[in-house]
Amino acid sequence: MLKTIFNILRWLLVTLLTLVTIILLVTGIFASSVSIAITDHDRTKSYIQKTDIYNDAIDIVLSLFEKNFPIDETFLNDFKDKAHNQNTELGQAINKILKPEILEKKVATVIDAAYDWFAGKTVKPEFKITLFDNQNDFSQLLQLVIQEKITSLPDCPGNNQISNIADPLTMDCWPKKLSRTKGADKLFNEIAKNPIINQIVDKTKLDSTSLPIAGPLTTQVQRWFPLIKSIPLIFGAIFIILSLLIFSIIPGTLAALAYLGIFYIIFGSIILFAKLILALNLGSLINSLIVQNVAGNQPIMIQNLIHKFTNNVFTSILGLISLFSLILIGIGIILVIGKVFLKKYKDPKESQKNVANPKKTN
Repeated sequence: MLKTIFNILRWLLVTLLTLVTIILLVTGIFASSVSIAITDHDRTKSYIQKTDIYNDAIDIVLSLFEKNFPIDETFLNDFKDKAHNQNTELGQAINKILKPEILEKKVATVIDAAYDWFAGKTVKPEFKITLFDNQNDFSQLLQLVIQEKITSLPDCPGNNQISNIADPLTMDCWPKKLSRTKGADKLFNEIAKNPIINQIVDKTKLDSTSLPIAGPLTTQVQRWFPLIKSIPLIFGAIFIILSLLIFSIIPGTLAALAYLGIFYIIFGSIILFAKLILALNLGSLINSLIVQNVAGNQPIMIQNLIHKFTNNVFTSILGLISLFSLILIGIGIILVIGKVFLKKYKDPKESQKNVANPKKTN
């Protein structure tokens, strides 16, 4: 009677520990996947690089420019063609500033500085980058843009004369009697005298010393980042402890191996199947839940950029979930195989023991 009660209590405890293990696996696999996906600076660089932001930088800048300034579509399309053509003076000037390798290096500098700060290596992120290496690069680009705009303008009706125009990009025609080359030089000189040029160049400089990062924020970030990074180790340790507890409580080594093996195979397969279902709907989920809420009013290029970046992050997380699921299934298979081999090893010994000690009969 006591033995029966003890066995019932034992299996109740196994059931309880199994439920705890299920909760641990669901939360632990997801949390560990997120931890690995976001705490590795090389992965973050990869997420950004895979969006093609460096190769599409010209189109992204122009799409933002188009959104904020009233530009003729014909001029914009012609400008894009010349900007992508390395045989044009405009294309060479833009490529000097927005060259993919240069942009990627500058972004990597910011990412490395941020992760050094997260890890407590610095008091705050330490970096200093600029889009324009000097003001002459910006002035050259501005002059070429003005020339392209003026060249694309049709003649104005009548004898209209050009006046001081602060924004030549809004012009819709050009006076017939005025030389376009001289007019472009005049406009550029007027704009170049404007202090706003220096302000624009300064705004393209990104210096970490100007970031409003307070001491308490640094303390919190550097306290939580190592903890988030160690989630996979914590999850693995608790998983091993729970598995050993279940193994020790179940009566019989063979039964324990079979129970844990089948449990891991089934649950790992369930997580893997759920991941596959989520992966099939990932694109629509990102678009409806993130892109539309974060960048719904932005140009399509920006929406695509955010969609690609988010998709890269979640694809990495789902890939890690698959990896953990396969590891769990693999452990389960090993335990089941171990049970089979152990049973085959024990059976001959039991047979030999029965032969050596036959039961006495009256």
